[in-house]
Amino acid sequence: MYRNLTPAELLEHAIRRNEGYLGPNGQIVVETGKHTGRSPRDKFFVKESSSAGYIDWGTTNKPIDAAAFSALQDRVAEYLKGRDLFVNDCYVGSDPRYRLPVRVLTTHAWQSLFSQQLFLRGAAIDAQFAPEFT
Repeated sequence: MYRNLTPAELLEHAIRRNEGYLGPNGQIVVETGKHTGRSPRDKFFVKESSSAGYIDWGTTNKPIDAAAFSALQDRVAEYLKGRDLFVNDCYVGSDPRYRLPVRVLTTHAWQSLFSQQLFLRGAAIDAQFAPEFT
């Protein structure tokens, strides 16, 4: 498990693991395959009392029950066994009053590097960091 690596360290891992190559200006170039983005029809949320009234349910936000979520979570945990994991502790949102501490797990170094570009990390992470969402 690799935790909170620097961008340079993640770039080195990605190149060493043949996940991509260096572009002409030092950027990483990766091939993501035919699936280049998220599928908006594949968003599911556990429907439970504390959040049910805040989600716009429909074809984009589909409900899933807790048992189905637990079964899926078990499948993911089984898939990740024995694999290298890259872990980033970071925040979503820059305003401390509203930001959410999250932990991002990836199986590829380049994905971890990408997550670092999306979320706040580094000096913003302190000793009391506790992710509320993984």
